[in-house]
Amino acid sequence: MTMTLIETITVPSGGVLEMEFLNIPQDSKDLLMLLSLRGTGSTFRVYEITINDNSGSIYTFNRLLGTGSSASSNGLANTSNFTYQSCNGSASTADTFHNASAYFSNYTSSENKTMSLDEVVENNATDGRQNLYSGIAADTNPITSIQVFDNVLLLEHSSVSLYSIS
Repeated sequence: MTMTLIETITVPSGGVLEMEFLNIPQDSKDLLMLLSLRGTGSTFRVYEITINDNSGSIYTFNRLLGTGSSASSNGLANTSNFTYQSCNGSASTADTFHNASAYFSNYTSSENKTMSLDEVVENNATDGRQNLYSGIAADTNPITSIQVFDNVLLLEHSSVSLYSIS
């Protein structure tokens, strides 16, 4: 197995609403995305991922959530993106960033696109979470772009790296 860095995007001073990977090379089998995010607003922010700039109702996913004191699960179907619940917000512990890895299997195939994501987030001693997601996007086109966005603002030093796996 060979991992090749495609690109790393780091949020500059002032923040951004979206980070986007364009013109993803079509010469590998899988994609791995590593995320380190912090947004403005509440303790835990919502961030979202779309593929191929497709915000149609094509995304379905299941989530398993562990908080250290409880566990729960839920699923969503026919949504406009993969929605995740646990990006650190500016109301959480200072200088603490959410961390996640997302894996897209067979991204160049003409089949629906599957994705798994695991993430951890904490707010010092008051809250810590680990989420596991599995999802599918009803898009049979090869993945040529991926968008990561927040409805408010992704803060400086947030970063996302995209790797091809062959």
